[in-house]
Amino acid sequence: MDSKLFLFTIPLLFILFAIHFNNVEARQTTTHYPVLVIEYNQVCQTLITHHINSTCPHLSVLKKYDTSDKHVSGKFIKQGDDFIRTQPQLKNHWLYYQKQIVCVVCEVPLDKPDLFSVIFIKPSGFVYTLQNDNVTKGSYKFYKDRYSTPDCITTTIGSDKNFEFLLNDTIHYVLSGCKITSLNINQTSSIKNDIPIQYDNPFSTLHYKKQVDDMKKNGIPNCITIKCTPNKDPYAKKGWTK
Repeated sequence: MDSKLFLFTIPLLFILFAIHFNNVEARQTTTHYPVLVIEYNQVCQTLITHHINSTCPHLSVLKKYDTSDKHVSGKFIKQGDDFIRTQPQLKNHWLYYQKQIVCVVCEVPLDKPDLFSVIFIKPSGFVYTLQNDNVTKGSYKFYKDRYSTPDCITTTIGSDKNFEFLLNDTIHYVLSGCKITSLNINQTSSIKNDIPIQYDNPFSTLHYKKQVDDMKKNGIPNCITIKCTPNKDPYAKKGWTK
């Protein structure tokens, strides 16, 4: 073989091998395993770990939703008043499953979220709006207690009201590709424009403006060496709540 042709062929082969392995790696990282993980969010995990009372459900409530093989992905064992999940018997146990399963608080690489669908549980309900929604005829939509990313990979639910109904519906919702649900999380709220800004509200920021104006006009009193009498709020009104 001509030496020049040989020298040209070697780098070309390296390039072809690099392209091949990059394609293999890309296919591997985009694999989505048939494992739906139910996991605590960081706040719930902290509350559960430190035995702090909260609305975060314990494993005694969650374990019945688990359909994994306990001899592969870890067992639930009683510890004190609750359960814990043991380490998985296989390091990469998620590769064991060929059909869809639900795995509750099991160890999977959540730093690679595209590999698994995940339902995170947080310790309270929540509301949110969507950026692309519009205000229509004086009202707007907001959503409660469940949020899914557009790709249906990551879902977050609250845990303070009707939790088990919400979780059960969310499991079926995620497994359907975020298409089928019996839960209506959409709500509509009207915009009220007939509430004037009044001094009657003791929490109004207009009070701060008046105090600043008074200080500019009369100066700041010396309340360090002289005892000052607090001024009574002339605009305070009974019945207001924060």
